[in-house]
Amino acid sequence: MIELEQKVKQIINENIPNSLQDFRMDLRLVDIGIDSFTFINIIVAIENEFNFEFGDGDLDYKKFPNLGFLVLYIQNKINNLT
Repeated sequence: MIELEQKVKQIINENIPNSLQDFRMDLRLVDIGIDSFTFINIIVAIENEFNFEFGDGDLDYKKFPNLGFLVLYIQNKINNLT
């Protein structure tokens, strides 16, 4: 899971430079500058990196109150691929 967290941090930093100095699972997405536009860019990068698609109902950043929820969602999607 640590590797997954680091990859998500890297993807976020590529879309919002210098956004995550202290990567904590309870960090709120809005607190690092994620809005609907940047969220879609991050989702596309995550989908490409991990080879899965977010569900249509999960494309709203407000469904992920913090990084922990986002990482857990990604982990669950990856686990369901195997």
